[in-house]
Amino acid sequence: EGLRVERANQAFYDVFKVKQEETLGRPFYELGNRQWDNADLRNLLEKVLPKKQEVHDFKITHQFEGVGAKTILVHARSLECEGQKKLLILITLHDLTEHEPRMGKS
Repeated sequence: EGLRVERANQAFYDVFKVKQEETLGRPFYELGNRQWDNADLRNLLEKVLPKKQEVHDFKITHQFEGVGAKTILVHARSLECEGQKKLLILITLHDLTEHEPRMGKS
């Protein structure tokens, strides 16, 4: 409910330079300086995912505070947990930044 973060791995904290206490329990879109509050990503998680149950290869490029520009490949899927009424979403992020061509470089 409210797309609140229940868990994140250490790689997420390291790459995006955030702390666990700034992340857990907070709405996903409010993390950092609301850097994940992207209209296309919001549509993907709130409208597309409930219908399809899985989304693959959604690319987002953003200037992350304290980190710089990153290109991220997002995968998301709905999870059903036995005995729980709440819907969980597993989001995996793959940093493509190192693999993206840079402007002015050949």
